[in-house]
Amino acid sequence: MKSRVVFFILLIAVSVVLLARFHVAIVRFFDPDEFAHLHWAWLMAQGKLPYRDFFFYATPLFQWFLFPLFKLPPSDLVLLLARLWEFALYLINVCYIFRITQLVTKSYIVPALSILIFVTFPMTFDKTIDIRPDFLMLLPYLIAIERLLAWPVLTIKRVLTVGLFFGSSFLIFFKIIYALPAAILLLGFKRHSLTVYPEFAEGQESVLQDVAKTLIIFSLGFLLPIGLFLVYLFTNNLQALAWNTFTHTQFVVNTGKQTFSLFATLSPWPLVYVSKGGISIPWLVNMGVWISAIGGIVILWKQHKPFALFSACFAFPAVLFLVFFPAPYVQYFIPLSAIASILSAISIQNLEYRMQNIERKFRFIIPHS
Repeated sequence: MKSRVVFFILLIAVSVVLLARFHVAIVRFFDPDEFAHLHWAWLMAQGKLPYRDFFFYATPLFQWFLFPLFKLPPSDLVLLLARLWEFALYLINVCYIFRITQLVTKSYIVPALSILIFVTFPMTFDKTIDIRPDFLMLLPYLIAIERLLAWPVLTIKRVLTVGLFFGSSFLIFFKIIYALPAAILLLGFKRHSLTVYPEFAEGQESVLQDVAKTLIIFSLGFLLPIGLFLVYLFTNNLQALAWNTFTHTQFVVNTGKQTFSLFATLSPWPLVYVSKGGISIPWLVNMGVWISAIGGIVILWKQHKPFALFSACFAFPAVLFLVFFPAPYVQYFIPLSAIASILSAISIQNLEYRMQNIERKFRFIIPHS
């Protein structure tokens, strides 16, 4: 009974925060990047091709996602609809964070706590409202992780599907490449006896063959959306322009921008995600989440070792990515904040469990003292 009450309280808190975020999404100013994405989508809706007809330095999958909005009658209402379109995408990501946490913890309270942490995460709060491709990139990655955790056994179709989702995530935004090793590691924890290879006997050689075949099938799934995009480029004779964009232009556009500092981003001076620097409640909450997330990895090492290793392998390259590809963008923390929210919720739940045990011991000792 107590667990149900806590669960519903958490869901009510999440609902209140989401309603507040919905309000902010409607009334908050538009970032220049949002207008850029919307303008590119509008150009494509007019029949223009990226790389050739207008300056563009990414893959156009996010613009295709926005494409239906520009088939509506021209109006400033499209701006608000785009925010709502993005908000719906955000909600789907929240649902998958809940589902992944549920699969890891076999609980309902911890998943509810994880999404409450995620929707109130101070560092990324502002950027999760914007019309930008980060959540479209994150969604297929989360779907793939959820499927890997949910499926009891791997088959060729399932491995191909997981690779397809990871490939789609990469194609939407290349920066997610740092999270690929963690995904492959989690894939490796699944039993590598594909049902279409029953003739494989147990043994070291068979296991190695099985792993090799699994990786090949995963790679085929990963390359499938990339191959379809290449067909699009060659069909429209855009391959040379796209190659120049991905190997040169997208690096040039970041030249001369403000230097990014990981320390400055996490430090309260200056606090890059609120208006004023210094010790504040947002900064304290933010640091509490990051620190407790580290504790979550330690706790999961005993409870769910595959996800603990996945989280550590996800976090370490993410930090290296932020260090070696310096850009002053807080949205780069969005994928990491999703995993940190799960780990932080697990850490908080474990702390609450330990405090209950201490309380029970004191109740037992004090009457006999």
